Amino acid sequence: MMPPKKKPESRISRLQGTSAFASIVKRFGASAITLATEKKVDFVPRLSSNVFQLDYALGGGWPIGRISLVYGHKSTGKSTLMTLAAASAQKTCGACYTRPAPPGLRHGPPEGKCQCGDFREMSVVYIDVEGSFAGDWGRNLGCDPEQMLLARPDYAEQALDILEALIRSQECDVIILDSIAFLTPAKEIEESVAKDHMGTQARISGKAVRKFNAAMNAVGNEQAGWKPTIFLVNQIRMKIGLLFGNPETQPGGLAWGFAASNEVKVKGGKYKMDEHSGRPLYVDLDFKVDKNKTGVPKMEGEIRMMLSDTEGKKKGQIADEPFIVAQLERLGLLTGHGSSWKLGDKSFKGKKYIEQALISDEEFNHEIRTMLMTVLLAS
Repeated sequence: MMPPKKKPESRISRLQGTSAFASIVKRFGASAITLATEKKVDFVPRLSSNVFQLDYALGGGWPIGRISLVYGHKSTGKSTLMTLAAASAQKTCGACYTRPAPPGLRHGPPEGKCQCGDFREMSVVYIDVEGSFAGDWGRNLGCDPEQMLLARPDYAEQALDILEALIRSQECDVIILDSIAFLTPAKEIEESVAKDHMGTQARISGKAVRKFNAAMNAVGNEQAGWKPTIFLVNQIRMKIGLLFGNPETQPGGLAWGFAASNEVKVKGGKYKMDEHSGRPLYVDLDFKVDKNKTGVPKMEGEIRMMLSDTEGKKKGQIADEPFIVAQLERLGLLTGHGSSWKLGDKSFKGKKYIEQALISDEEFNHEIRTMLMTVLLAS
């Protein structure tokens, strides 16, 4: 009987046994260089944006432990998206990154329990440079201001130092900076507006981004892969004297975009007005995922944001039920015509009744969203 062949030693194993490897570990610590699997990089957990179409475009939601940048023109829902992200984080376990099941759910973890069984609410800090965060608007979107820290810094350096301190504290799960465009250097505040400070904001931003990246790496090493999730908001300006090409640019330089794993551009859309009162009912905002390191880039979509209270929806909330129904029909999961539609073992008299069921029945909503997102991402 032939003896079993010895498995050849891998080059990684040989490298780990070298004096160079031992020297690195001795100088910088055991966490400085390890196998990639020990850094927990094979799976990127997700935080729902509370917008189904945006979650799909991002590849399942905002990547946890990464930097995401949202930018766009005025009144395009940038701060609303950040408030929705904060609301989502408050309902998500900071240990296993799953949400507790809604009441009465037949499948999945027991009611009020996440996958790990020991729910820990994610901590959220909102650095409100613009001073635009409103508690009432946040509550409409499902955010609890009493369980969120709010910082309103006086100048850019203070805001960026606060952000770095929060990263290194290893206690903060989600940090939102709103916005880069309003980061005002202390020199601009102290001196007359007549004095020019060309490039000051960009230089400060470039240095801050490098410090943030170093802090994120340091925290990731110490916490075995755990990193805070950072959301950045920026605006759009126009380049001066440009004759050809895209005239749009972002304040604060280019460093922020390079540091971000995701870059989402939001644009103004069409308003639906109430024929009787003349008030806007909702607005359809367009978005495009310009950059995506954790999924497919250049995905586009639409966000329907309510601007008036309606049956089942408050102003500020997202009405993505029509998109969900359209996708169910496109994939053949919803079949029928006229007043006879079938979805799984349930029958409906029309598409609008399916949308109403998604709004009113939390268990049905959870099951359909989970099932549809799984199918869409798999395809």
